[in-house]
Amino acid sequence: MKSAKYVLAAVCALLLMFSLTNAPAGGDGEDPTPFGAEDMTMGNFQYGSPMEEIRREYGDPASTEENSDSLIKNSYVIWHYDGMELTFSSKNKLVGVKVSKKGIVGPKHVEVGKTVQDVVKDTYISPNSDSSRHFYWNEAFGAFDPQQPDCGYSQSNPDGTYAFNFVAYADPEMGNVRIAASSATIKEGCAYFTITLRDNEVISYEWFAIETQ
Repeated sequence: MKSAKYVLAAVCALLLMFSLTNAPAGGDGEDPTPFGAEDMTMGNFQYGSPMEEIRREYGDPASTEENSDSLIKNSYVIWHYDGMELTFSSKNKLVGVKVSKKGIVGPKHVEVGKTVQDVVKDTYISPNSDSSRHFYWNEAFGAFDPQQPDCGYSQSNPDGTYAFNFVAYADPEMGNVRIAASSATIKEGCAYFTITLRDNEVISYEWFAIETQ
């Protein structure tokens, strides 16, 4: 099992290296930039869009659930649609999405069904990066500390998929809190963006930012 995991990691690294050296830089005539809070979009909506505007676009969800984080005392409502999950803050504002169906464009022009080469065209690669796994990172924390803000890196998953992960400051003036679904303590207002791929193709993307008080 371990050897298979290492082989998968090696294949992902080779695929990434091939993509980095063969895909043209930038999408739509623009040079790619690191992921930032302004990139948190989904179709016609973005971080902070009102719940009712999204209901008018997509209709009522198939189901809903409530979630809370006792550490930072935030509560969330999650709407479930076919191929889409939308997370809203206690103020009924959009703070997170997960999309697994085609036709809905997300951050950095990503879309389900695009190839890894398409994704890399819009991925910022630091000129200081000498690793096939790390796109860029906040050098104050180091290349091997991907939980810290302002970084982009790839990882292989046990289910055979691999992911491109990005973390960024949403507001660098905020205090330290735990980012959702992680034990790492980082700056409040951090946003994450993950693209999951299988067989050289995007199968889902998601982003989330902690609701600031």
